[in-house]
Amino acid sequence: MRRFLYPILLTIIVNLAPPSVQAQPGGRQPLLPTPRILNRYGLELAWWNRAVLDPARDEVAHLTADEEIVFVQSTAGTVTAFDADNGIKLWAIQLGYRDAPSYPITTNAKLALVTTGSYIFAIDKWKGIVIWQIRLPSQPSTSPTLDERRMFIGMLDGTMYAYNLKKIQELFEDAKLPEWSYQTIEWNFRTDGAVATPGVPIEPALFFASADRSLYAVTTKDRALKFQLETDASITARLAHGNGLLYLASEDFNVYAVDEVTGQIRWRFVAGLPIRKPPIVILDDLFIAPERTGVYLLDAVTGRQRTNGYWPRLDKFVAATENLYMMTDRTGNVVLVNRETLGVEGVLPLNRYDNIIYNDRTDRLIMATSRGLVAVVKEIGSEFPKYYQSPEKQPILPILAPENEPEADDATN
Repeated sequence: MRRFLYPILLTIIVNLAPPSVQAQPGGRQPLLPTPRILNRYGLELAWWNRAVLDPARDEVAHLTADEEIVFVQSTAGTVTAFDADNGIKLWAIQLGYRDAPSYPITTNAKLALVTTGSYIFAIDKWKGIVIWQIRLPSQPSTSPTLDERRMFIGMLDGTMYAYNLKKIQELFEDAKLPEWSYQTIEWNFRTDGAVATPGVPIEPALFFASADRSLYAVTTKDRALKFQLETDASITARLAHGNGLLYLASEDFNVYAVDEVTGQIRWRFVAGLPIRKPPIVILDDLFIAPERTGVYLLDAVTGRQRTNGYWPRLDKFVAATENLYMMTDRTGNVVLVNRETLGVEGVLPLNRYDNIIYNDRTDRLIMATSRGLVAVVKEIGSEFPKYYQSPEKQPILPILAPENEPEADDATN
């Protein structure tokens, strides 16, 4: 097993370094947006840092984030984790064979799942410690996803697998992994094409799309087919969900809003060209970006286009603060749109950042250059991020009494 795991010495150095070395908020770098430019639009640099890369041969392969941690995966297989609040470098580790194909990291409250080659590594997302690893039965076609009991991953041969997390942990503790990985499979479901999107587990169902042009909903417990929705072209964009609906973008020019329970199409929006970028849900707003035709803003519940909610020269949605929507144009710069009027406020010259997250989780703009410079931009005064996808996980801040509050008059007691 150890031949697949190559921890790097820098992990120890990073974890022992003081915060001032790990994260340097407001530091000067030629690629960083200046305070003068950001402050003009009520923005500021939250933090910046550098991922662990070999500058001679390595580049950023994937940039991902949840509400708590930002992850950078390199083309050589190095994973670097940063605290999303302050940019402190938490750990860095080399996983799998160097230069093996990989997929973006997915997480839950405790684990980060890294798919590299035909292996999945489960990492303690705060400590960078390998919790377990398994060998897949064939080549994956998507990132894995998790619920409380199972891990789901799609394959190029058209099979969706469900793995029992408890069984995985038991066999790993007995030193029987990855050799006995097949015993951790709880069920599999076969489609007529490669699995095209990561599964979306919403109890009691798992939703995913296949290259056979269909959306599938199967029960997470026993793979019973709840419904199948066929489209007229390939589905390549990952699914989105919210407001009791599943949002499916297809290359047949349509966006479908599908009832999560019944499978009925609640509404359909015709975009005019294929849609390969994922639809993005921010509360009751839905952003879609057809190929070469701009960005649309729809009411996520009704499917109606918002008044002034179309920007023909923009390319994709990347973030939403309290007052601004952020989208990239076709040159890679970030365009700022007023959330109330939907008019363009200005442009940030950030086209040297090759990787910008479609951030539907928080109100931060998260980006990285190909060489591993990571920067996060926030709205001035927003000391704590706003959670869009999981508002129930938002930390509850204490309410402090005002200082020097006058004491009650003894005479009134």
